[in-house]
Amino acid sequence: MIRVLTWVCLGVALQGVLPTPASAAECEELSSPAAQWLCIDILADGSATGTQDNAALAAALVPQEHIGTAIAEVPRGLCPAKPTGGILGVDLTALLDHLAREDVNVPQDAVSLSGLTVVGAFNAPPRFPYSLTISGSVFCGNMGLRNSVFGGNLFLTSNLVLAGSGETREGLILAQGLHVANDLELQFSRFGGLIASGIRVGGTVGVTEAVFGHASFADGEMQVLALARSRQSSDIYNRTRSWIDEKYDLSSNEPIEGYPNVFFANNVELWRAVIASELYGDALRVDGAISALGLEVDLLRFHSASLPAADFRDLIARNVEVKASNLGAASNRDTCSIDVAFRYVTDFVSFAGANIGESIEVNSIEVAKVRHPSIATGRLCLNNMRVTDTVDVSGLSATILDLSETHAGVKLALASDIHGDTTFPNTNQILDLTGFATPRLTVSQTTKLPSDTRLSAVSVGSLDFHDAGDQTSRLVTRIGFLVDSIGIDDQKSVALRVFAETLRSNGLVTEASALEFERAKTQTDALGWSARRVLREIAERLGGYGLMPNRTLWVALVAVLFGAVVARLSLEGRYFLYRQIVPRLRQVSLAQRRDKIRRKWKRELIAWIWFDAVVFSFDRLIPLVTINDAHKKLRFRHQAWVRAYFVIHALLGLLLAATVITVIGNSIGLRAP
Repeated sequence: MIRVLTWVCLGVALQGVLPTPASAAECEELSSPAAQWLCIDILADGSATGTQDNAALAAALVPQEHIGTAIAEVPRGLCPAKPTGGILGVDLTALLDHLAREDVNVPQDAVSLSGLTVVGAFNAPPRFPYSLTISGSVFCGNMGLRNSVFGGNLFLTSNLVLAGSGETREGLILAQGLHVANDLELQFSRFGGLIASGIRVGGTVGVTEAVFGHASFADGEMQVLALARSRQSSDIYNRTRSWIDEKYDLSSNEPIEGYPNVFFANNVELWRAVIASELYGDALRVDGAISALGLEVDLLRFHSASLPAADFRDLIARNVEVKASNLGAASNRDTCSIDVAFRYVTDFVSFAGANIGESIEVNSIEVAKVRHPSIATGRLCLNNMRVTDTVDVSGLSATILDLSETHAGVKLALASDIHGDTTFPNTNQILDLTGFATPRLTVSQTTKLPSDTRLSAVSVGSLDFHDAGDQTSRLVTRIGFLVDSIGIDDQKSVALRVFAETLRSNGLVTEASALEFERAKTQTDALGWSARRVLREIAERLGGYGLMPNRTLWVALVAVLFGAVVARLSLEGRYFLYRQIVPRLRQVSLAQRRDKIRRKWKRELIAWIWFDAVVFSFDRLIPLVTINDAHKKLRFRHQAWVRAYFVIHALLGLLLAATVITVIGNSIGLRAP
């Protein structure tokens, strides 16, 4: 027993003189016990965990199925007015600053913190050479990342940022001038505002499945910006804004420490940002607006998004995809050519002045064999764009679509097999194609333009019915359906004529004639019942306003044959025709003895009678031309109905002659305005 006690006492004595673990010694400089404990854990295996209630935090973070509903306030218990645990923001700053020292060895060059409650404002150190992950934590005060430089990744996932202790209102992440070598992630997080103007990120900025009131990436540079399945919420913005207005005197117009002044608005800001690869906002929901003047990006993609207002004016991109999205808010303004707010949009989605290297698509998407179209409920401004390839708005359901002064290098698609037709379902909808230029316009047999379609100075090289095997089959009917609902006034009539001239100059004579026919027909329908209307109706029936010479030919042929039948059946006509063949009758009488010869001459006589009847009818039909004076002198005094018919026959000839003159004029370019 004595020997055992001796060894125990010796062990206790030796323990007092042995050095403490290296990690503990390296953390002794930290003044906060909480920071020391986190430091020891990090230096042991690169990670440390706090005591944050994960269930309470999970309830405060908004699950994806509720991201479209109103965002309620955070429960008060997550950031009590007098916190009893957690770590102070200044102590967390000191911890990271300590770990960034060259004489401190961080395992695997990565630091992972989770389950923290950070009390008061936190500011990242100026330089942190490792990857940093902070997840599942509550920040009871703003998070400051301004001008910090991170040598690896910065992952801030599943975090809640509140305005301070005792607050239920969301706070700010201040990241102006932040540099991250690889990726910056704020996935599943909730915060009032992200001020990340001027950031430089070598990889992806991911703000996915997050909820926030405001986010600014103005003048930032990154490879990819991901906003997928996130929500920019007016509820959060209003709460954060109310906290700022209470805390700071905004009337002083002086710079306020920790506050971004006039930057803060109910939107997502991307002014002059440069995104090397892709900005994708699939299923993004925006309550306010996206303000992105001068944005540069390779691919801009929004699938199944909700964008009541978005300003992408002067965008520079290679491709733009907006599919199955809700675009714009209801507006009483009917064009995009008016002055708008310099920074904040309210009721339109604009790509005005964009320079797009390949194509822009604003159309539908098919999910489980159900087509979900993009819907523009307000103004969709695609004006003054320069698109190298295609402008595809097939499958778009629009209220106001402005394509004025836009140039598409390959085509404008108002219909496609995949997305269907562009539709304007309600009355008083607007399609502005003023000054639009493209080599090819693609439509379908069911595409229909709205009543207010603006066509001045439109330049379209060819008209392509994508769903028709034979492009000329029933072309008049299809073009008629296309422009049937356009209220063609004088201005639109001139525009359609110019459009038809463009088609004709490109060798599309049939398409041009069909468009001219529809233009003339619409003008006729607008006249009301008058003598001019009757004459134009006759001109349409006889020769399609001089645009369908085949119809004129058939009418003339039918008139000649019918006149020949009338002449053959009338008394005076029959007598006249028999007299015409008297010399031939003598030859028949000389052949009475031989039956074969008699039958032969009888058939020839009948043929000559009908031939003379056709010549007679033709001579009476064509004005100012006489084949035989006797044809013109025959008066038909004994049968009034025959006399009346040949008066109408002569009038029809005058109308046909006028139609022929019109056809000749059209063929040499003399068309009516």
